[in-house]
Amino acid sequence: MNKNDLKLKKYPGEKVEIRFFDSGRKEDMLRLRKIVDHREVQEMMDSVAGMSKKDRYEWADEKGAYGRYYLFAVSGTDKIFGEDQASEIGEVQGFVYLYAGSEEKKIINRIVRAGLIKKNEVNDNKIFEISFAKLPKAPGGQISSAVRQACLELKRLDRIKGGTGVFVFCFIDESNIGSMRVVEACGFERRGRHFYEEDSKEMSALYVLDYKKLRDIEKKKING
Repeated sequence: MNKNDLKLKKYPGEKVEIRFFDSGRKEDMLRLRKIVDHREVQEMMDSVAGMSKKDRYEWADEKGAYGRYYLFAVSGTDKIFGEDQASEIGEVQGFVYLYAGSEEKKIINRIVRAGLIKKNEVNDNKIFEISFAKLPKAPGGQISSAVRQACLELKRLDRIKGGTGVFVFCFIDESNIGSMRVVEACGFERRGRHFYEEDSKEMSALYVLDYKKLRDIEKKKING
């Protein structure tokens, strides 16, 4: 990746900013560990359970590797933190992860066959799954702002790299009301219920990002 590609666009209508993690910065890595070690995060995200220190450092360096793996840090701002918490400005408040591998393709192919997604919605787009989590005890209201920006940045960075477009989806356990509210505030549409994996015992809610809805939400944020 070109060094200039690492510069992320700022969205003035949003409460927080996003940036990439700095694996050479102790505080970034400490906060990433606190997030992935949290019980609720491990229950909802099997992929972070048992992460080693080496795994975390490699993960923190995913800044668009192969145009398919983006780990964004949620960065605190003065819109959230007052003078008494000024030390939190610029510090990690959570993460948003967007990833496009062979497994994500398989999942969407299975969902297309089930009729919950139309084949022409996917076309030649890269298929990304999204996940997110906040730092324990971090103030609420930050993750939805970060998710919106991460999805917009994903599309912008894909375009810079000459990509053909992106398709973003996620599955959310129906007991996780908070996460469903987050994605619904970011332009995701619920498409129904399905099994995340072929051997899953319970169905989860399927959400697909509508970029037009996301852009409309962002315009309202900017215009107040």
